[in-house]
Amino acid sequence: MALLEARAIDVVYTPADRAPVRAVRTTSLIVDSGELVGLVGESGCGKSTLGLALIRMLRPPAHQTGGIILFDGVDVTQLRGEQLRHQRHQGFALVPQSGMNALNPVRSVKGHFTDILRAHERIGRAEIRQRAVQLLGKVGLDSTVLDRYPHELSGGMRQRVAIALVLALDPRLIVFDEPTTALDVIVQAGVIATIRQLQQEEGFSALVISHDLGLVVGATDRVVVMYAGQIVEDQSSERLLRHPRHPYTQALLRCYADPRADEVHLEGIVGSPPDLSTPTAGCLFAPRCPLAEEICWKSDPQLSPVGDGQVACHMAQRTGRGHARVG
Repeated sequence: MALLEARAIDVVYTPADRAPVRAVRTTSLIVDSGELVGLVGESGCGKSTLGLALIRMLRPPAHQTGGIILFDGVDVTQLRGEQLRHQRHQGFALVPQSGMNALNPVRSVKGHFTDILRAHERIGRAEIRQRAVQLLGKVGLDSTVLDRYPHELSGGMRQRVAIALVLALDPRLIVFDEPTTALDVIVQAGVIATIRQLQQEEGFSALVISHDLGLVVGATDRVVVMYAGQIVEDQSSERLLRHPRHPYTQALLRCYADPRADEVHLEGIVGSPPDLSTPTAGCLFAPRCPLAEEICWKSDPQLSPVGDGQVACHMAQRTGRGHARVG
């Protein structure tokens, strides 16, 4: 059953000194109850912007200019003020990039829990501490963290504190925006494992936003790939890893290699993402795609069912089978 259903979302950035940038273009996405979904793509593809739009946390100069967002059947694009604040409690929440930026540097960890719990209920000091200790335990931290300040914690610990604070709201959907940014590979794996374990234990739905396809694909149920403001592929993680349909997804996967292999061969993606402030006809990946044909330069492919997933590619839509791997 769909917990979140976004239909035809458009988000435009309107900076004062530049032309408007259409960062998310007519994009639709469904997240089912209890599902863990990865949202991946290069920097600047619109994935974080889409994640913020889904939970109504866009800030100027970003503006949602089209589409509706249904959360448990309620169109949250119509909510304002207290209605929106009430919806967020036991509704949806965000774990932002970088635990240091997410936390107030002059507030202790206990102070953060006090702020967030008292914002939604009447609660005493003893109960705040009890709840905080319980929530920290869920993310693998002990009670000594409560009296420390963000600068006294490692990057991984700060990220876990941010996750524990979000759990205090009992959310049904959590958006994790680049949760492993600036962490070393061992800590990254630990944070992702914690998210997966919590999602299974608590039963919330989650959208994990990352530029690291290799990290996300092994931990999620489904992977959604974005390019230039649009979703170009949506498949189960297992199938996407074995049979990627879109040339962009295939190119992303070639940027990774099996560390156990005797010989490792990595490839980059030729070219650069397009300028989204300039309208362009056709498929925006065509200038970088080794499979592009005449139709790709003239017509923008729509996200359509192919096999068990969806893909926005003229070649896949024509054959109904998708592509063979390139290279």
